[in-house]
Amino acid sequence: MTNSTSLKQNMDHSSAYSDFIRAHRKAGLQSILSSLTGRSNELLAYNEVLGKLQTQGQVDRGLKEIPLAAIIGSVGRYNDFDRNFLPRHISDQSRWSKVRMAMESMEGVPPIDVYQIGNAYFVKDGNHRVSVARELGHEFIEAYVVEVRTRVPLNADTRPDDLILKAEYASFLEKTGVDRIVPETDFNVTVPGGYNQLAEHISVHQYFMGIDLQRPVSLEEAVRHWYETLYSPVIDVIKGEGILREFPNRTETDLYLWLTQYQAELQEELGWRVDQQKAALTLKERFSSGFQKTRSRIWSRLRAWLVPMGFESGPVIGAWRKSQQARSQAQPVLFRNMLLSLQDSQPGWQVLEQAIILARKENAQISALHLVENETQVNTPQTQSLIGRFNQRMHEAGLQGSLAVHPGTAAAVISERARWCDMVIVNLAHAPGGLPIEKIRSGFHTLLHKVGQPILAVPGVALPMHKALLAYDGSPKANEALYVAAYLAQRWKLELTLLTVFSDDAGAIRSEARAHQYAMDYLTSHHVAFVNMLSEGDPAEGILNTARDIHADLIIMGSYGYNPLLEVFLGSAIDQVLQSTVCPVLICR
Repeated sequence: MTNSTSLKQNMDHSSAYSDFIRAHRKAGLQSILSSLTGRSNELLAYNEVLGKLQTQGQVDRGLKEIPLAAIIGSVGRYNDFDRNFLPRHISDQSRWSKVRMAMESMEGVPPIDVYQIGNAYFVKDGNHRVSVARELGHEFIEAYVVEVRTRVPLNADTRPDDLILKAEYASFLEKTGVDRIVPETDFNVTVPGGYNQLAEHISVHQYFMGIDLQRPVSLEEAVRHWYETLYSPVIDVIKGEGILREFPNRTETDLYLWLTQYQAELQEELGWRVDQQKAALTLKERFSSGFQKTRSRIWSRLRAWLVPMGFESGPVIGAWRKSQQARSQAQPVLFRNMLLSLQDSQPGWQVLEQAIILARKENAQISALHLVENETQVNTPQTQSLIGRFNQRMHEAGLQGSLAVHPGTAAAVISERARWCDMVIVNLAHAPGGLPIEKIRSGFHTLLHKVGQPILAVPGVALPMHKALLAYDGSPKANEALYVAAYLAQRWKLELTLLTVFSDDAGAIRSEARAHQYAMDYLTSHHVAFVNMLSEGDPAEGILNTARDIHADLIIMGSYGYNPLLEVFLGSAIDQVLQSTVCPVLICR
Protein backbone atom coordinates (compact mmCIF):
# COMPACT_ATOMS: atom_id res chain seq x y z
CA MET A 1 0.00 0.00 0.00
CA THR A 2 1.46 3.39 -0.98
CA ASN A 3 1.84 6.19 1.55
CA SER A 4 -0.66 8.33 -0.35
CA THR A 5 -3.25 5.52 -0.30
CA SER A 6 -2.72 4.98 3.42
CA LEU A 7 -3.02 8.70 4.07
CA LYS A 8 -6.26 8.91 2.10
CA GLN A 9 -7.75 5.97 4.03
CA ASN A 10 -6.82 7.60 7.31
CA MET A 11 -8.43 10.84 6.20
CA ASP A 12 -11.55 8.99 5.05
CA HIS A 13 -11.78 7.17 8.37
CA SER A 14 -11.33 10.42 10.32
CA SER A 15 -14.05 12.08 8.22
CA ALA A 16 -16.40 9.10 8.73
CA TYR A 17 -15.73 9.14 12.47
CA SER A 18 -16.49 12.88 12.66
CA ASP A 19 -19.72 12.37 10.71
CA PHE A 20 -20.77 9.63 13.12
CA ILE A 21 -20.06 11.75 16.22
CA ARG A 22 -22.06 14.61 14.72
CA ALA A 23 -24.98 12.30 13.89
CA HIS A 24 -24.85 10.68 17.35
CA ARG A 25 -25.00 14.06 19.08
CA LYS A 26 -27.91 15.14 16.89
CA ALA A 27 -29.73 11.95 17.92
CA GLY A 28 -29.46 12.94 21.60
CA LEU A 29 -30.76 16.44 20.94
CA GLN A 30 -33.60 15.22 18.73
CA SER A 31 -34.66 12.79 21.43
CA ILE A 32 -35.01 15.61 23.96
CA LEU A 33 -36.79 17.90 21.52
CA SER A 34 -39.26 15.16 20.61
CA SER A 35 -40.19 14.82 24.27
CA LEU A 36 -40.94 18.53 24.42
CA THR A 37 -42.96 18.74 21.23
CA GLY A 38 -44.86 15.51 21.83
CA ARG A 39 -43.99 14.16 18.38
CA SER A 40 -42.65 10.65 18.56
CA ASN A 41 -39.00 10.32 17.67
CA GLU A 42 -39.03 6.51 17.80
CA LEU A 43 -38.66 4.19 14.87
CA LEU A 44 -41.70 1.95 14.71
CA ALA A 45 -41.13 -1.71 15.47
CA TYR A 46 -42.37 -3.68 12.48
CA ASN A 47 -43.63 -6.68 14.43
CA GLU A 48 -45.52 -4.50 16.91
CA VAL A 49 -47.16 -2.48 14.16
CA LEU A 50 -48.00 -5.63 12.25
CA GLY A 51 -49.67 -7.06 15.35
CA LYS A 52 -51.99 -4.07 15.52
CA LEU A 53 -52.80 -3.91 11.80
CA GLN A 54 -54.61 -6.94 10.43
CA THR A 55 -52.52 -8.40 7.61
CA GLN A 56 -54.02 -9.61 4.32
CA GLY A 57 -51.01 -11.22 2.66
CA GLN A 58 -47.85 -9.96 1.00
CA VAL A 59 -46.38 -9.44 -2.49
CA ASP A 60 -42.74 -9.35 -3.63
CA ARG A 61 -42.22 -6.05 -5.50
CA GLY A 62 -38.55 -6.63 -6.39
CA LEU A 63 -35.86 -3.93 -6.61
CA LYS A 64 -37.09 -0.34 -6.43
CA GLU A 65 -35.83 3.13 -5.57
CA ILE A 66 -37.68 4.27 -2.47
CA PRO A 67 -37.70 7.65 -0.68
CA LEU A 68 -35.60 7.64 2.48
CA ALA A 69 -38.10 9.92 4.21
CA ALA A 70 -40.76 7.22 3.88
CA ILE A 71 -38.79 4.72 6.00
CA ILE A 72 -40.39 4.96 9.44
CA GLY A 73 -39.49 1.70 11.16
CA SER A 74 -37.32 -1.37 11.42
CA VAL A 75 -37.70 -5.08 11.95
CA GLY A 76 -35.01 -5.54 14.57
CA ARG A 77 -32.94 -2.36 15.08
CA TYR A 78 -35.68 0.12 16.00
CA ASN A 79 -34.02 0.94 19.34
CA ASP A 80 -30.63 1.65 17.76
CA PHE A 81 -31.76 4.60 15.62
CA ASP A 82 -34.28 7.41 16.01
CA ARG A 83 -37.05 8.34 13.59
CA ASN A 84 -34.52 10.14 11.36
CA PHE A 85 -32.20 7.12 11.52
CA LEU A 86 -29.64 9.01 13.60
CA PRO A 87 -27.47 6.54 15.56
CA ARG A 88 -28.24 6.45 19.28
CA HIS A 89 -25.39 4.30 20.59
CA ILE A 90 -21.72 5.27 20.60
CA SER A 91 -20.88 1.57 20.22
CA ASP A 92 -22.17 1.74 16.61
CA GLN A 93 -19.27 4.00 15.63
CA SER A 94 -17.10 1.37 13.96
CA ARG A 95 -19.83 -0.23 11.84
CA TRP A 96 -21.41 3.11 10.92
CA SER A 97 -18.03 4.53 9.85
CA LYS A 98 -17.26 1.48 7.68
CA VAL A 99 -20.61 1.80 5.91
CA ARG A 100 -20.00 5.52 5.44
CA MET A 101 -16.60 4.84 3.83
CA ALA A 102 -17.97 2.04 1.64
CA MET A 103 -20.90 4.14 0.46
CA GLU A 104 -18.56 6.77 -0.98
CA SER A 105 -16.03 4.29 -2.34
CA MET A 106 -15.96 2.76 -5.81
CA GLU A 107 -17.46 -0.51 -4.58
CA GLY A 108 -20.56 1.08 -3.04
CA VAL A 109 -23.08 -0.85 -0.92
CA PRO A 110 -25.77 -3.39 -1.82
CA PRO A 111 -29.51 -2.51 -1.82
CA ILE A 112 -31.36 -2.72 1.48
CA ASP A 113 -34.33 -5.02 2.22
CA VAL A 114 -37.63 -3.52 3.35
CA TYR A 115 -41.26 -4.31 4.05
CA GLN A 116 -43.79 -1.86 2.65
CA ILE A 117 -47.08 -1.09 4.39
CA GLY A 118 -49.08 1.45 2.44
CA ASN A 119 -46.64 4.22 1.58
CA ALA A 120 -44.37 3.52 4.55
CA TYR A 121 -41.34 1.24 4.77
CA PHE A 122 -39.72 -0.86 7.50
CA VAL A 123 -36.07 -1.93 7.20
CA LYS A 124 -35.45 -5.66 7.29
CA ASP A 125 -31.74 -5.38 6.50
CA GLY A 126 -29.64 -2.23 5.98
CA ASN A 127 -30.36 0.11 8.91
CA HIS A 128 -26.81 1.53 8.89
CA ARG A 129 -26.99 2.13 5.14
CA VAL A 130 -30.20 4.11 5.64
CA SER A 131 -28.62 6.09 8.49
CA VAL A 132 -25.52 6.99 6.48
CA ALA A 133 -27.52 7.83 3.35
CA ARG A 134 -29.74 10.23 5.28
CA GLU A 135 -26.75 11.85 6.95
CA LEU A 136 -25.14 12.34 3.52
CA GLY A 137 -28.27 14.10 2.30
CA HIS A 138 -29.51 11.43 -0.12
CA GLU A 139 -33.23 11.41 -0.93
CA PHE A 140 -33.60 7.88 -2.34
CA ILE A 141 -32.10 4.45 -1.80
CA GLU A 142 -32.31 1.16 -3.68
CA ALA A 143 -34.27 -1.55 -1.90
CA TYR A 144 -35.70 -5.01 -2.37
CA VAL A 145 -39.34 -4.46 -1.42
CA VAL A 146 -41.90 -6.89 -0.01
CA GLU A 147 -45.32 -5.25 0.21
CA VAL A 148 -47.43 -6.29 3.21
CA ARG A 149 -51.13 -5.63 2.71
CA THR A 150 -53.11 -4.57 5.78
CA ARG A 151 -56.59 -3.31 6.56
CA VAL A 152 -55.08 -0.09 7.95
CA PRO A 153 -52.34 1.13 5.61
CA LEU A 154 -49.74 3.64 6.73
CA ASN A 155 -48.38 6.80 5.10
CA ALA A 156 -44.86 8.14 5.39
CA ASP A 157 -46.05 10.80 7.85
CA THR A 158 -48.31 8.47 9.81
CA ARG A 159 -47.59 8.34 13.55
CA PRO A 160 -50.06 5.84 14.93
CA ASP A 161 -49.22 6.95 18.48
CA ASP A 162 -52.63 6.48 20.05
CA LEU A 163 -52.97 2.96 18.70
CA ILE A 164 -49.52 2.01 19.90
CA LEU A 165 -49.84 3.79 23.24
CA LYS A 166 -52.99 1.95 24.26
CA ALA A 167 -51.58 -1.41 23.32
CA GLU A 168 -48.28 -0.63 25.05
CA TYR A 169 -49.97 0.52 28.27
CA ALA A 170 -52.10 -2.61 28.50
CA SER A 171 -49.02 -4.75 27.90
CA PHE A 172 -47.02 -2.80 30.49
CA LEU A 173 -49.66 -3.24 33.20
CA GLU A 174 -50.02 -6.91 32.38
CA LYS A 175 -46.26 -7.44 32.48
CA THR A 176 -45.42 -5.45 35.65
CA GLY A 177 -48.63 -5.12 37.69
CA VAL A 178 -47.64 -1.60 38.76
CA ASP A 179 -51.29 -0.52 38.96
CA ARG A 180 -51.80 -3.16 41.63
CA ILE A 181 -48.49 -2.70 43.48
CA VAL A 182 -48.53 1.13 43.59
CA PRO A 183 -52.13 1.96 42.71
CA GLU A 184 -51.83 5.60 43.83
CA THR A 185 -49.45 6.48 40.97
CA ASP A 186 -50.35 7.48 37.43
CA PHE A 187 -47.77 6.08 34.99
CA ASN A 188 -49.31 7.51 31.82
CA VAL A 189 -46.91 8.55 29.06
CA THR A 190 -47.64 10.44 25.87
CA VAL A 191 -44.89 9.10 23.60
CA PRO A 192 -44.82 5.59 22.08
CA GLY A 193 -42.06 3.40 23.44
CA GLY A 194 -42.28 4.95 26.89
CA TYR A 195 -43.93 1.93 28.49
CA ASN A 196 -41.31 -0.37 27.01
CA GLN A 197 -38.63 1.84 28.56
CA LEU A 198 -40.36 1.73 31.95
CA ALA A 199 -40.60 -2.05 31.79
CA GLU A 200 -36.90 -2.21 30.92
CA HIS A 201 -36.03 0.04 33.88
CA ILE A 202 -37.86 -2.34 36.21
CA SER A 203 -36.33 -5.43 34.64
CA VAL A 204 -32.78 -4.05 34.94
CA HIS A 205 -33.48 -3.01 38.52
CA GLN A 206 -34.74 -6.51 39.36
CA TYR A 207 -31.59 -8.03 37.87
CA PHE A 208 -29.19 -5.88 39.89
CA MET A 209 -31.24 -6.28 43.05
CA GLY A 210 -30.75 -10.01 42.72
CA ILE A 211 -26.99 -9.52 42.39
CA ASP A 212 -26.83 -7.17 45.38
CA LEU A 213 -29.02 -9.34 47.63
CA GLN A 214 -27.60 -12.63 46.30
CA ARG A 215 -31.04 -14.18 46.04
CA PRO A 216 -33.96 -14.29 43.60
CA VAL A 217 -36.05 -11.13 43.66
CA SER A 218 -39.74 -11.28 42.79
CA LEU A 219 -41.17 -8.87 40.25
CA GLU A 220 -43.43 -7.31 42.89
CA GLU A 221 -40.49 -6.68 45.22
CA ALA A 222 -38.48 -5.18 42.37
CA VAL A 223 -41.34 -2.91 41.28
CA ARG A 224 -41.85 -1.60 44.79
CA HIS A 225 -38.13 -1.02 45.38
CA TRP A 226 -37.68 0.64 41.95
CA TYR A 227 -40.62 2.91 42.68
CA GLU A 228 -39.32 3.93 46.11
CA THR A 229 -35.61 4.31 45.35
CA LEU A 230 -35.49 5.41 41.70
CA TYR A 231 -38.82 6.60 40.35
CA SER A 232 -40.09 8.63 43.32
CA PRO A 233 -36.81 10.54 43.94
CA VAL A 234 -36.74 11.64 40.30
CA ILE A 235 -40.38 12.75 40.50
CA ASP A 236 -39.51 14.71 43.67
CA VAL A 237 -36.77 16.55 41.73
CA ILE A 238 -39.19 17.26 38.88
CA LYS A 239 -41.77 18.65 41.30
CA GLY A 240 -39.23 20.54 43.38
CA GLU A 241 -37.81 22.34 40.36
CA GLY A 242 -41.25 23.07 38.88
CA ILE A 243 -40.29 21.40 35.62
CA LEU A 244 -43.76 20.07 34.86
CA ARG A 245 -45.12 23.63 34.64
CA GLU A 246 -42.58 24.42 31.94
CA PHE A 247 -43.75 21.62 29.65
CA PRO A 248 -47.53 21.55 29.23
CA ASN A 249 -49.15 18.37 27.91
CA ARG A 250 -46.34 16.25 29.37
CA THR A 251 -46.84 13.83 32.27
CA GLU A 252 -44.62 13.18 35.29
CA THR A 253 -43.64 9.82 33.84
CA ASP A 254 -42.75 11.47 30.52
CA LEU A 255 -40.37 13.71 32.41
CA TYR A 256 -39.01 10.82 34.48
CA LEU A 257 -38.02 9.02 31.28
CA TRP A 258 -36.79 12.23 29.72
CA LEU A 259 -34.65 13.22 32.71
CA THR A 260 -33.10 9.78 33.26
CA GLN A 261 -32.30 9.53 29.56
CA TYR A 262 -30.85 13.03 29.44
CA GLN A 263 -28.75 12.34 32.54
CA ALA A 264 -27.40 9.12 30.99
CA GLU A 265 -26.59 10.90 27.70
CA LEU A 266 -24.83 13.70 29.56
CA GLN A 267 -22.76 11.20 31.50
CA GLU A 268 -21.79 9.43 28.30
CA GLU A 269 -20.88 12.70 26.59
CA LEU A 270 -19.05 14.28 29.54
CA GLY A 271 -17.39 11.14 30.88
CA TRP A 272 -18.56 12.17 34.39
CA ARG A 273 -21.32 11.33 36.79
CA VAL A 274 -23.94 14.08 36.61
CA ASP A 275 -26.05 15.17 39.55
CA GLN A 276 -29.72 14.57 38.83
CA GLN A 277 -30.83 17.94 40.12
CA LYS A 278 -28.26 19.77 37.98
CA ALA A 279 -29.40 17.78 34.96
CA ALA A 280 -32.99 18.77 35.74
CA LEU A 281 -32.13 22.45 36.09
CA THR A 282 -30.19 22.41 32.83
CA LEU A 283 -33.08 20.79 31.02
CA LYS A 284 -35.40 23.44 32.38
CA GLU A 285 -33.07 26.24 31.28
CA ARG A 286 -32.23 24.81 27.86
CA PHE A 287 -35.52 23.41 26.65
CA SER A 288 -38.35 25.25 28.39
CA SER A 289 -40.83 26.73 25.95
CA GLY A 290 -41.52 29.72 28.24
CA PHE A 291 -41.10 33.11 26.59
CA GLN A 292 -38.61 34.50 29.11
CA LYS A 293 -36.37 31.43 28.96
CA THR A 294 -36.56 31.30 25.17
CA ARG A 295 -35.61 34.97 24.93
CA SER A 296 -32.78 34.43 27.41
CA ARG A 297 -31.39 31.53 25.36
CA ILE A 298 -31.49 33.60 22.17
CA TRP A 299 -29.78 36.54 23.86
CA SER A 300 -27.09 34.26 25.34
CA ARG A 301 -26.27 32.84 21.91
CA LEU A 302 -26.22 36.32 20.34
CA ARG A 303 -24.00 37.69 23.11
CA ALA A 304 -21.59 34.75 22.79
CA TRP A 305 -21.31 35.48 19.06
CA LEU A 306 -20.86 39.24 19.40
CA VAL A 307 -18.69 39.51 22.54
CA PRO A 308 -15.12 38.13 22.59
CA MET A 309 -14.69 35.39 25.18
CA GLY A 310 -12.38 37.37 27.45
CA PHE A 311 -14.94 40.20 27.77
CA GLU A 312 -18.06 38.20 28.62
CA SER A 313 -19.54 39.11 32.00
CA GLY A 314 -20.62 35.61 32.97
CA PRO A 315 -23.46 34.54 35.30
CA VAL A 316 -25.40 36.91 37.53
CA ILE A 317 -23.74 37.58 40.88
CA GLY A 318 -25.15 35.23 43.53
CA ALA A 319 -26.87 32.89 41.07
CA TRP A 320 -24.77 29.93 42.21
CA ARG A 321 -25.45 30.67 45.89
CA LYS A 322 -29.20 30.88 45.34
CA SER A 323 -29.30 27.55 43.56
CA GLN A 324 -27.20 25.97 46.33
CA GLN A 325 -29.44 27.37 49.05
CA ALA A 326 -32.52 25.94 47.35
CA ARG A 327 -30.84 22.55 47.10
CA SER A 328 -29.38 22.62 50.62
CA GLN A 329 -32.82 22.36 52.22
CA ALA A 330 -32.68 18.64 51.54
CA GLN A 331 -28.89 18.20 51.23
CA PRO A 332 -26.85 20.67 53.32
CA VAL A 333 -23.50 19.87 51.67
CA LEU A 334 -22.45 22.82 49.52
CA PHE A 335 -19.76 21.23 47.34
CA ARG A 336 -20.94 17.79 46.24
CA ASN A 337 -19.14 17.73 42.91
CA MET A 338 -15.76 19.34 42.25
CA LEU A 339 -14.39 20.04 38.77
CA LEU A 340 -10.65 19.46 38.70
CA SER A 341 -8.48 20.57 35.78
CA LEU A 342 -5.76 17.88 35.85
CA GLN A 343 -2.39 18.35 34.17
CA ASP A 344 0.07 15.46 33.87
CA SER A 345 2.82 17.22 35.80
CA GLN A 346 4.05 17.42 39.39
CA PRO A 347 2.07 20.63 40.08
CA GLY A 348 -0.95 19.04 38.40
CA TRP A 349 -0.90 16.01 40.67
CA GLN A 350 -0.50 18.32 43.67
CA VAL A 351 -3.74 20.00 42.60
CA LEU A 352 -5.36 16.55 42.68
CA GLU A 353 -4.08 16.03 46.23
CA GLN A 354 -5.59 19.39 47.18
CA ALA A 355 -8.90 18.34 45.63
CA ILE A 356 -8.80 15.06 47.59
CA ILE A 357 -8.40 17.01 50.85
CA LEU A 358 -11.47 19.10 49.99
CA ALA A 359 -13.50 16.15 48.71
CA ARG A 360 -12.95 14.27 51.96
CA LYS A 361 -14.21 17.24 53.94
CA GLU A 362 -17.35 17.43 51.78
CA ASN A 363 -17.76 13.73 50.95
CA ALA A 364 -17.80 14.97 47.35
CA GLN A 365 -17.04 13.37 44.02
CA ILE A 366 -14.24 14.67 41.81
CA SER A 367 -15.00 15.27 38.14
CA ALA A 368 -11.56 15.63 36.60
CA LEU A 369 -10.84 17.07 33.17
CA HIS A 370 -7.63 16.58 31.21
CA LEU A 371 -7.35 18.81 28.15
CA VAL A 372 -5.56 17.85 24.95
CA GLU A 373 -4.97 19.71 21.71
CA ASN A 374 -7.09 17.59 19.36
CA GLU A 375 -9.18 14.41 19.00
CA THR A 376 -6.19 12.27 18.01
CA GLN A 377 -4.74 12.67 21.53
CA VAL A 378 -7.86 11.56 23.37
CA ASN A 379 -7.13 7.81 23.34
CA THR A 380 -3.34 7.66 23.30
CA PRO A 381 -1.37 5.35 25.65
CA GLN A 382 -0.33 8.45 27.58
CA THR A 383 -3.91 9.51 28.28
CA GLN A 384 -4.91 5.96 29.18
CA SER A 385 -2.01 5.84 31.63
CA LEU A 386 -3.17 9.15 33.09
CA ILE A 387 -6.70 7.81 33.54
CA GLY A 388 -5.36 4.67 35.21
CA ARG A 389 -3.24 6.67 37.63
CA PHE A 390 -6.16 8.94 38.47
CA ASN A 391 -8.52 6.00 39.08
CA GLN A 392 -5.93 4.32 41.30
CA ARG A 393 -5.55 7.47 43.39
CA MET A 394 -9.32 7.78 43.75
CA HIS A 395 -9.49 4.17 44.92
CA GLU A 396 -6.71 4.75 47.46
CA ALA A 397 -8.46 7.89 48.72
CA GLY A 398 -11.81 6.10 49.01
CA LEU A 399 -13.52 8.74 46.88
CA GLN A 400 -15.77 8.71 43.84
CA GLY A 401 -14.25 10.29 40.79
CA SER A 402 -14.04 10.15 37.02
CA LEU A 403 -11.61 11.64 34.52
CA ALA A 404 -12.66 12.87 31.09
CA VAL A 405 -10.15 13.66 28.34
CA HIS A 406 -11.33 16.43 26.04
CA PRO A 407 -9.82 18.52 23.25
CA GLY A 408 -9.98 22.30 23.50
CA THR A 409 -8.71 25.33 25.38
CA ALA A 410 -8.94 25.39 29.16
CA ALA A 411 -11.03 28.54 29.50
CA ALA A 412 -13.66 27.44 26.96
CA VAL A 413 -14.05 23.83 28.09
CA ILE A 414 -13.91 24.49 31.84
CA SER A 415 -16.40 27.36 31.53
CA GLU A 416 -18.84 25.09 29.68
CA ARG A 417 -18.46 22.14 32.04
CA ALA A 418 -18.49 24.14 35.27
CA ARG A 419 -22.30 24.16 35.24
CA TRP A 420 -22.28 20.49 36.25
CA CYS A 421 -20.14 21.07 39.33
CA ASP A 422 -20.13 23.12 42.53
CA MET A 423 -16.49 24.19 42.61
CA VAL A 424 -13.69 24.52 40.05
CA ILE A 425 -10.12 23.62 41.12
CA VAL A 426 -7.23 24.66 38.91
CA ASN A 427 -3.47 24.92 39.07
CA LEU A 428 -2.31 28.52 39.44
CA ALA A 429 0.59 28.10 37.06
CA HIS A 430 0.06 31.37 35.22
CA ALA A 431 -1.67 34.14 37.19
CA PRO A 432 -3.15 37.03 35.18
CA GLY A 433 -0.50 39.65 34.47
CA GLY A 434 -0.69 43.32 35.30
CA LEU A 435 -0.81 44.68 31.75
CA PRO A 436 -4.15 44.82 29.84
CA ILE A 437 -2.84 42.64 27.00
CA GLU A 438 -1.64 40.04 29.52
CA LYS A 439 -5.08 39.88 31.10
CA ILE A 440 -6.84 39.57 27.76
CA ARG A 441 -4.63 36.62 26.88
CA SER A 442 -4.98 34.96 30.30
CA GLY A 443 -7.21 31.91 30.39
CA PHE A 444 -7.42 32.17 34.18
CA HIS A 445 -8.65 35.75 33.87
CA THR A 446 -11.39 34.54 31.51
CA LEU A 447 -12.41 31.79 33.94
CA LEU A 448 -12.87 34.28 36.76
CA HIS A 449 -15.30 36.28 34.63
CA LYS A 450 -17.20 33.41 33.02
CA VAL A 451 -17.59 30.79 35.75
CA GLY A 452 -20.31 31.28 38.35
CA GLN A 453 -19.05 28.64 40.78
CA PRO A 454 -16.27 29.33 43.31
CA ILE A 455 -12.80 28.78 41.79
CA LEU A 456 -9.96 27.42 43.91
CA ALA A 457 -6.55 28.44 42.55
CA VAL A 458 -3.78 26.18 43.85
CA PRO A 459 -0.25 27.65 43.51
CA GLY A 460 1.92 24.89 44.97
CA VAL A 461 1.81 21.85 47.23
CA ALA A 462 -1.48 20.69 48.75
CA LEU A 463 -2.27 22.24 52.15
CA PRO A 464 -4.55 20.90 54.92
CA MET A 465 -6.78 24.00 55.03
CA HIS A 466 -7.12 24.58 58.76
CA LYS A 467 -6.68 28.37 58.80
CA ALA A 468 -8.57 30.64 56.42
CA LEU A 469 -8.36 34.36 55.77
CA LEU A 470 -11.56 36.03 54.53
CA ALA A 471 -10.74 39.26 52.69
CA TYR A 472 -13.92 41.37 52.81
CA ASP A 473 -14.55 44.76 51.20
CA GLY A 474 -18.34 44.95 51.22
CA SER A 475 -18.82 44.39 47.48
CA PRO A 476 -21.57 42.07 46.21
CA LYS A 477 -19.02 39.42 45.29
CA ALA A 478 -17.36 39.75 48.69
CA ASN A 479 -20.76 38.86 50.15
CA GLU A 480 -20.62 35.61 48.20
CA ALA A 481 -17.22 34.94 49.75
CA LEU A 482 -18.68 35.74 53.19
CA TYR A 483 -21.42 33.17 52.65
CA VAL A 484 -18.92 30.49 51.61
CA ALA A 485 -16.51 31.34 54.44
CA ALA A 486 -19.26 30.98 57.05
CA TYR A 487 -20.18 27.59 55.63
CA LEU A 488 -16.57 26.36 55.53
CA ALA A 489 -15.84 27.60 59.06
CA GLN A 490 -18.82 25.66 60.39
CA ARG A 491 -18.50 22.46 58.37
CA TRP A 492 -14.71 22.22 58.10
CA LYS A 493 -14.03 23.69 61.59
CA LEU A 494 -11.74 26.29 60.03
CA GLU A 495 -9.96 28.90 62.11
CA LEU A 496 -11.35 31.95 60.34
CA THR A 497 -9.84 35.43 60.27
CA LEU A 498 -11.92 38.32 58.92
CA LEU A 499 -9.87 41.08 57.29
CA THR A 500 -10.95 44.43 55.89
CA VAL A 501 -8.26 46.65 54.37
CA PHE A 502 -9.14 50.32 54.79
CA SER A 503 -8.11 52.79 52.13
CA ASP A 504 -6.33 56.12 52.62
CA ASP A 505 -9.42 57.95 51.35
CA ALA A 506 -11.15 59.55 54.33
CA GLY A 507 -14.44 59.66 52.45
CA ALA A 508 -14.43 55.90 51.93
CA ILE A 509 -13.51 54.89 55.49
CA ARG A 510 -17.06 55.24 56.81
CA SER A 511 -18.54 52.93 54.16
CA GLU A 512 -15.66 50.47 54.66
CA ALA A 513 -16.32 50.46 58.40
CA ARG A 514 -20.01 49.74 57.78
CA ALA A 515 -19.07 46.89 55.47
CA HIS A 516 -16.74 45.39 58.06
CA GLN A 517 -19.41 45.64 60.74
CA TYR A 518 -21.87 43.89 58.43
CA ALA A 519 -19.46 40.98 57.96
CA MET A 520 -18.90 40.68 61.73
CA ASP A 521 -22.66 40.70 62.35
CA TYR A 522 -23.22 38.09 59.66
CA LEU A 523 -20.62 35.69 61.05
CA THR A 524 -21.86 36.22 64.61
CA SER A 525 -25.48 35.56 63.63
CA HIS A 526 -24.38 32.31 61.99
CA HIS A 527 -22.52 31.25 65.14
CA VAL A 528 -19.13 31.37 63.42
CA ALA A 529 -16.08 31.97 65.62
CA PHE A 530 -13.58 34.32 63.99
CA VAL A 531 -10.61 36.59 64.62
CA ASN A 532 -11.18 40.20 63.62
CA MET A 533 -8.37 42.10 61.86
CA LEU A 534 -8.03 45.49 60.15
CA SER A 535 -5.36 46.86 57.85
CA GLU A 536 -4.66 50.05 55.93
CA GLY A 537 -3.19 50.81 52.55
CA ASP A 538 -2.93 48.64 49.46
CA PRO A 539 -5.56 45.84 49.55
CA ALA A 540 -3.38 43.19 47.92
CA GLU A 541 -0.44 43.88 50.23
CA GLY A 542 -2.73 43.84 53.25
CA ILE A 543 -4.20 40.47 52.25
CA LEU A 544 -0.86 38.85 51.47
CA ASN A 545 0.88 40.17 54.60
CA THR A 546 -1.96 39.09 56.87
CA ALA A 547 -2.12 35.66 55.29
CA ARG A 548 1.60 35.26 55.91
CA ASP A 549 1.42 36.53 59.51
CA ILE A 550 -1.40 34.16 60.56
CA HIS A 551 0.02 31.22 58.56
CA ALA A 552 -3.18 30.94 56.53
CA ASP A 553 -3.49 27.94 54.24
CA LEU A 554 -6.54 29.36 52.43
CA ILE A 555 -7.55 32.84 51.28
CA ILE A 556 -11.25 33.45 50.54
CA MET A 557 -12.27 36.54 48.57
CA GLY A 558 -14.77 37.87 46.07
CA SER A 559 -14.10 37.93 42.35
CA TYR A 560 -13.50 40.98 40.15
CA GLY A 561 -15.57 44.00 41.07
CA TYR A 562 -15.67 45.62 37.63
CA ASN A 563 -17.07 44.34 34.36
CA PRO A 564 -14.44 42.63 32.19
CA LEU A 565 -13.60 45.64 30.02
CA LEU A 566 -13.14 48.07 32.94
CA GLU A 567 -11.26 45.55 35.03
CA VAL A 568 -8.72 44.92 32.27
CA PHE A 569 -7.68 48.58 32.32
CA LEU A 570 -8.32 49.56 35.96
CA GLY A 571 -6.74 46.48 37.52
CA SER A 572 -7.71 44.44 40.56
CA ALA A 573 -6.28 43.33 43.89
CA ILE A 574 -7.16 39.78 42.90
CA ASP A 575 -4.48 39.67 40.20
CA GLN A 576 -1.83 40.93 42.62
CA VAL A 577 -2.84 38.36 45.24
CA LEU A 578 -2.77 35.54 42.69
CA GLN A 579 0.67 36.57 41.45
CA SER A 580 2.25 36.36 44.94
CA THR A 581 0.20 33.94 47.03
CA VAL A 582 1.79 30.80 48.46
CA CYS A 583 -1.52 29.28 49.60
CA PRO A 584 -4.69 28.41 47.69
CA VAL A 585 -7.15 31.21 46.94
CA LEU A 586 -10.89 30.52 46.80
CA ILE A 587 -12.51 33.17 44.60
CA CYS A 588 -16.30 33.53 44.81
CA ARG A 589 -18.69 35.21 42.43
